[in-house]
Amino acid sequence: MTRGVGLREALEAQAAALGFDRLAVAPARPLERWRREAGENPHWAGLTWNPRQLLPGAERVVLLLKGYRPYAPRPGLVSLSAYYPCSQWAYQHSPALARTLEAAGFQALCHPALPYKPCLALAGTAAYGRNGLTALSPWGSRFAVQAVLTDAPLPLDPPQPPAAQPCGQCGACLRACPVGALDGEKVDVSKCLRALAEGQPVPRSLWPLLGNSLLGCDLCQQVCPRGREGEREPMPPELARALDLPSLLAGQVRPLVPWIGANYARKKRIQARACLIAVNLGRTDCLPLLEPLTQDPYPPLHLHARWAIQSLTAREAPEP
Repeated sequence: MTRGVGLREALEAQAAALGFDRLAVAPARPLERWRREAGENPHWAGLTWNPRQLLPGAERVVLLLKGYRPYAPRPGLVSLSAYYPCSQWAYQHSPALARTLEAAGFQALCHPALPYKPCLALAGTAAYGRNGLTALSPWGSRFAVQAVLTDAPLPLDPPQPPAAQPCGQCGACLRACPVGALDGEKVDVSKCLRALAEGQPVPRSLWPLLGNSLLGCDLCQQVCPRGREGEREPMPPELARALDLPSLLAGQVRPLVPWIGANYARKKRIQARACLIAVNLGRTDCLPLLEPLTQDPYPPLHLHARWAIQSLTAREAPEP
């Protein structure tokens, strides 16, 4: 175990040097309790509930945490939750710790297909809230987490009460959710705006609720007293330029990849969402860019483009 202690200290020092805010260690134990609670929730589809099915002999889940501040509002412009750039940053930097474990003679699997929130709870690091998000001090629920699964015998975090202010009965998130996805016990991901099914057109009744957000929703986080809503920061200029609406409609998504990753920055997915933003911002100047998209074979894209043209054209028409 002495070797494990020294290795954990080395990993903590490396994580801090890279820019992570915290490192936690959870046992690589089957997550049966959370699997039962998840039921048939599609949000968990594709995840494994027993870490040793991913890495035989696994002993620990190393959790790497990075907090973030929300971006300042961008009225009239495309916005993006600061979670996505933070998560992408964590994704890019976590493999360095996997390489350190491998250099020490241990197995290490970076980005394992595990449910990370239960792992955080198992480590005693974070507390669940009524909005379905985990929270810990000082960030509330505004943090990203990545993981490395390993057979290294790293010391576990000592038992401790949740570091975040416990979720009370204020009900702010329940009242703020515009689609009623929260009931105080769980999240109905079939309704959640952040979990809208990819590849499906967004119902027209939900368009106004999406506002100018390219990804995410954030409403339940904005009202949560466990968050840090008062501490906002400007969006990085490079990201702001990458979110230019005409460029997104034209399919110029490559500048977004360093910020949100290639999986999120899929051309047609971004274009389809940009069509809705054009409507919500009243961007009639984007009509020429929308017209070619009506012929695209991707259903969300051509349907969103057609509906957007109808809505924006109706705005341009003079009143009788």
